[in-house]
Amino acid sequence: MRFSTVLSGITTTCFAASYFVALVLEVSRTFYHFRARKLATIIATVAGLFAHTIYLASLFRSQAAEGLPLITWYTGCLLIAWVLCVPYLILLLFPRHSTSGLLVLPTSLVMIVVAHVFPKSTQALRIWGLLHGLSLVFGIVVVVTGFLAALLYLYQSRRLKQKLPPIEHLWLPSLERLQKRIERCLIISAILVGTGLISGILINLARGGSDLAIPWFDPVVIASMIWLAWLIAIIVFHTTYRRARHGRKVAFMSIGSFACLGVVLSIIWWMPSGHSSSADHTRIRSLDVNHRLIVTEQIRRWS
Repeated sequence: MRFSTVLSGITTTCFAASYFVALVLEVSRTFYHFRARKLATIIATVAGLFAHTIYLASLFRSQAAEGLPLITWYTGCLLIAWVLCVPYLILLLFPRHSTSGLLVLPTSLVMIVVAHVFPKSTQALRIWGLLHGLSLVFGIVVVVTGFLAALLYLYQSRRLKQKLPPIEHLWLPSLERLQKRIERCLIISAILVGTGLISGILINLARGGSDLAIPWFDPVVIASMIWLAWLIAIIVFHTTYRRARHGRKVAFMSIGSFACLGVVLSIIWWMPSGHSSSADHTRIRSLDVNHRLIVTEQIRRWS
């Protein structure tokens, strides 16, 4: 009985504080070293995920009992924060420590804050919509940039292996520089696509059951998730597998990301989507509102 009472007293502060402790431990790696840091980070993350899971389960149970929708703006933000921390804990268990916590933990904490503070007003949705569109556009640009750098890497590697002379009046960066640029493009593109997908999910949750809401099984949503899953899988493979961090393998991973982008864009282009109808509905709605305002202003002038 006491144990269930303790579990019912879990709040968002409990797991947010645990994630914050884990983030402080991650940041402290750049300043000083102590042996128990990784163990302490794992304990803080496990405690946060345990409290987070109990809180979400209790929240879903109470909403189901009251007949309320399970996925709302509040529960959606908290669920996204939980989903982000699970792979981070898995990466912590590998012998080679990853720096993903410096990205995942602040994002999870921001999602928890957004669940409580960020308003669901029209202006807020416009800001999220702008972030959604710009993140995906810049993510595509970064993937294309990484693809071009990968092609240059393969050409430069082939030229050096066969001892071919360089092309006149054409300067090419070294293989080390190209490899670093490809790796940065892979990481930045995953961050941008993840930001675009998360902001899109939040917009859809805020719209709820209105006509502007897009189905979760929409081809654009599924294609974006596939693209993000591919980029995350590449980063995890690149982080955990040492041989994948050297030579031509990095270039081939970037080319694979570009090919995956092509497949995703083809799905978006050829398959019907609710994005276009939602955008048209929003445009018609705004035009109707503007028309009413103009008519009202004219009536006031005539009177």
